[in-house]
Amino acid sequence: MSITLTIQDTETVGGVVITNKKVLTEIDISDPLSIQDVEGKSQNTTLSGDVYVDYVYRKRNIKFKIFNLSDSDYNEIRGFYTRQFANNRFPTISITELGITNMVAFMTMDNRNINDQCLTTNTLELNFRETVQP
Repeated sequence: MSITLTIQDTETVGGVVITNKKVLTEIDISDPLSIQDVEGKSQNTTLSGDVYVDYVYRKRNIKFKIFNLSDSDYNEIRGFYTRQFANNRFPTISITELGITNMVAFMTMDNRNINDQCLTTNTLELNFRETVQP
């Protein structure tokens, strides 16, 4: 499976707002790509045995592995990961094939598996948890 992934964030350096953007086109990802609904709810059972549910939120969690990623692409993606901690702002992602546009997401990365002397990353697992900006 192949997708186009766009990651974007902003940071302030010396009072100037800088936008960082990376577009990875036709990247090979693992099958299956995992999209999970994460629900926030309060479920109670009444004395009569009926179930009463308050739904608070529903967010998405998207997980996939990227194969054969160049060293420069890996470093750019890692930059988004580290800046979310340094700047206290999450990146936004877009995946055109899934109809996802500018979704604010907390990003996690798995360990890097290097393939060769050119520092090509053999596999890299990315996880994006939909959220709001702090």
